[in-house]
Amino acid sequence: MTTGPSVTAGIRPVTHLYLSEVTSDSVSVAWSAPAPPADLFILSYSSADGTDTSKVTLDGSKTRSLVQGLLPSTPYTISLITIQGDVTSEPITASLTTVENYYNIMKRYCLLNGKESQNISFD
Repeated sequence: MTTGPSVTAGIRPVTHLYLSEVTSDSVSVAWSAPAPPADLFILSYSSADGTDTSKVTLDGSKTRSLVQGLLPSTPYTISLITIQGDVTSEPITASLTTVENYYNIMKRYCLLNGKESQNISFD
């Protein structure tokens, strides 16, 4: 007796994942809708060292999801599984590395030798 959906070749799963808008802590994941339509998708991610993982179940009408809470400068594998009825597809995967964390610091003035500068601009 099985406790979950079975894996079979009888469905047409998503064939491509598209990754965009990669930041230090997020990535946008998109895919084309399968035919026939999916009932559900399982979107998951895992860092290369396995310390950062997560999984979410999405409605079958979705074709895009924003994955948030990633770690900066970290390689990840994104995985998407299609579920149609009792049938589960093999996962399709894509890899990425999040960008380095950076800070945008704007200074209003500069101190040189303990004195406020009148000639330096930070435009």
